[in-house]
Order: sequence, then C-alpha cells, then structure tokens
Amino acid sequence: MRDTGTIEARAAPPVVSGQTPLSGRPVLPQLIGDCPYYQATYGGGIDNFYGSIVRCVIANNEVVRDGGGLRYMYGTIANSIVGMNVAGRRGGGADTVESSLFVNSVIVRNTADQGGAVSSLWATAPGSEFRGCTILDNVGTTSHGGVYAARTWLRNCLVHGNHPSPHVWFITGYGNSTVTDSYIGPAPAGPPALPTPATGTCVTTAIYDAPAVLTTVQVEYAGAYEPDTSTLAGLVLLDSAGTRFSIADNTWQDNGGVITLTLSVWGNATATLQATRSFDVVPPPTLATPITGACKYDAQYGSGATEAVVLYDTRVGKSAGSMGGLALVDSQGSVFEILDNGVAQDEQWIALDGDATTYLQTDDRFTVRRAGSCTDSATYDSASHRTTVVADYVGSRVSLHQYAGRGILVSEAGNAYQILDNDYTTITIPGNAASDFQSDSKFTIADYHLDDDDTVCKNGGDDTGFDSGQERDIDQDPRRMDGVVDIGADEL
Repeated sequence: MRDTGTIEARAAPPVVSGQTPLSGRPVLPQLIGDCPYYQATYGGGIDNFYGSIVRCVIANNEVVRDGGGLRYMYGTIANSIVGMNVAGRRGGGADTVESSLFVNSVIVRNTADQGGAVSSLWATAPGSEFRGCTILDNVGTTSHGGVYAARTWLRNCLVHGNHPSPHVWFITGYGNSTVTDSYIGPAPAGPPALPTPATGTCVTTAIYDAPAVLTTVQVEYAGAYEPDTSTLAGLVLLDSAGTRFSIADNTWQDNGGVITLTLSVWGNATATLQATRSFDVVPPPTLATPITGACKYDAQYGSGATEAVVLYDTRVGKSAGSMGGLALVDSQGSVFEILDNGVAQDEQWIALDGDATTYLQTDDRFTVRRAGSCTDSATYDSASHRTTVVADYVGSRVSLHQYAGRGILVSEAGNAYQILDNDYTTITIPGNAASDFQSDSKFTIADYHLDDDDTVCKNGGDDTGFDSGQERDIDQDPRRMDGVVDIGADEL
C-alpha cells in the first residue's frame, strides 16, 4: 500500500479497508507495509493519520525511533493485525496519542526497546483505548514487552506472552489509566510451574491504587495452602458473584508468627472484593497455539516414540488427545510430530514420533504449534509483492482460510511472516520470502485464537460500547456468539 514508509495526514478522514470477507472470513486483507528494510524515523506503516483503518494487516515495517507499525493514529483501527513491526525506541506495534481507538484487533510479535506492543506516553485526555483486542508475544528489548502507556484504557483485552515483564506498565503523573474486563498474564520466563488450585476469603475490604491500576486485598486461603510470592500471578480470581480479575501478584509476610497474605489484581475490584467475600483461583485463558512449556524430567524413548512428562506454561487441563497432529518445536528449532498427549498420575505427558531424547532434557523449553515442510520452492510475485509457499502440513490438514490475516509463519531460520491467506496446500505471505522457503524447508505456524476449551475469556467481557448485532470480531464473526462478548479479539 505504500513504499515510502508513511501515509500522509489528510483533511477529510479517509477509510482504508481490506477486501470484503469471503464466507465470513477475511481473505487477503489490505496490506500496509512490508518494508522491513526501509528506515523511516517514525510511523513505519502509517504516520500522523486521520480516519479509519478497517480489516488491514500492518506488518513488517521498521523505524529508527517510535511506532514501528503506526504512529499518531487519530481515529479508529478495527479488525486488523499489527504484527512483526520494529521500532528502535518505543512502540514496536504502535505509538499512540489521544483519540486512538483500537477495536477487535490483534497486536502480535512486534519489537521495540520499550513497549514492544504499544507505547502511549504523550496522550492528552481522553487518551487511547483498546477494546476487544489481543496483545500477544511482543518483545521489549530493554523493558516493557507489552503496553507502556499513560492515559490508556484496556477494555475486554487479552494481554499475554509478552516479554519482558511486566505486560503492562502504566506511567503515573500524566493521568490515570484503566483496566476493565481484561486478562493480563505473566511474561514467559524460566521453567513454568503448574499453579496450585486455591480458594479463599477476603479478610479486609479491597483498596484500589488508581495510578498503578491495581486492587490489593488481604486474604486467607482454605486448607493448608500458603503460596510463595508470585505463584498465583497470571491466574484468574473468580469471585462468588462470577466476576473475574487477573491476578497481578500475591505475597505473604510473617509478623511475629502471624501470617499476612495479600493478593493484587488488575483493575478496580473494590466493589466485589469486600470483607468475607469468598473467591476461587482458576486457570488462565487457553490459546489454540502456540502452547509453551518445559520438560519436567528427561524424555524417554521406546517403541519408536519419545514420551516426555511436561509442564505447560499457564495452560492447565489441556484435554487428552487435543495435540495430536500438531508439532513440538524445541528451543533450537527442531520439529517433532506429536502423536498423543494426556495425563497420568496427575502428570501431563506428550508422545512424539521418533527419538527426541537428546533435545528434551529436564527444564528444556518448547512450543507446540502447527508445522509442516515445503514440497517445492516458494515463488515470489513482484506485482502483488507476495510470496506463495507450497506446504505439506504435519498431521491433519488445516481448513481453508484458517490463518488468513491472523496466523504467523516462522521459517527454519527463525524469520516470521504474517499469513495473508492459506488453502490446503499453499500459504500466502507478504514480501519476498522465497529464499526462506525452499523445497524441504520446515516451518511452523502460530495461531492466536482462543482454544475451544477456554473458560476464562469466553463470555468474560462487558457488552458496554459494543454495537449490538453489528460489530464483528477479528474473523468477521458476530461479536456476541453466546449472548456476552468474549475477552480479546476472537469470539468463540
């Protein structure tokens, strides 16, 4: 859509829109970007733009300073992907200002020095709003992998897997930010541990810290459960009224033999976390893929298959057999087909095709993804500026258009590309990536949709502000599939 790095501001608000969805799915959305080698100073894909951006992919842009994908968006960006952009300073995906509204969109795998996904430091009132968005797997090379902002409202958002911690950092002194009906998870760091189920009761009435956007309450847990610091971070507090809050932290302190337990959650929970109010701690949301984890013990090989006892990183209760046909990718990029998965004696296990014992030792990390290999060399079309990859998927085939505008294709070299479309044997990605996908080259695919088994984000949102009967999610499905909106950009 551009080859200069900037879309200039215009007097009349324009609307940039992708193609009309085919059978309810976005196919070949409008591409804004694909200039990874163009070094603008600000706003790699869009800069200082007034208007609306609808059903677009803003990908593979790079800038020297702020706003790898876009900067200073005065208006709305809806049902779009902001992915794999790079900023040398702040806001790998976006550097926003006042009146920026992101709706039903995904911000994924962007990189910046600070604020890998989003930075919003200079916004005056009313600030920036993210409504029904998914913010995943972004990286801050120095700090703040997710959202680094002031005067920002996260509403019905799924924020997870960004690195380094914290996912969200709200800057004080510029006006308070807000988190409502959202899930904010922990950053992936070190070998994961399965959370211990907990129930409890509020001992005191909760106190809300508006600048930090955190509610803190003293609690007591049922039974002998005494969590160490941060063991519940990233899980979900479910109060007796059915209201859900993301747990930011939990601490304990020994005051002369009297143990004080404190729990902090994102957002203002003072109305529900009153003294004597009971609650449960439940697992976090579950995505389709990638699923990250680590080996609990050294893997064992026998009868043509490797069996590994594993811990899934904040993924609890993954149903038996649900990973068959997917692929396990170790930390060095080696790919193994998953034959089966399940639970035995309260331990989760994965069975792989072939001998993977040298790759999966105690504490070795891995991801579970869709994977495959190229049956022929990829071809590049200079007219459309797109590469077509000829694919043979591991296990069962994917669905037509399954990853259109929302999947990430990762080459053996570790290079990542936004998927524009796919069918049963080909994958279309932006730019000239033919050299990355030669005959027999392997690849993996990440899908950032919610898993069908998810119980946290499904019907966990707030309908306020969503256009009744008209608004659509990232896939152009109705925003209310079961009466109440889900958390994040994807409606189950």
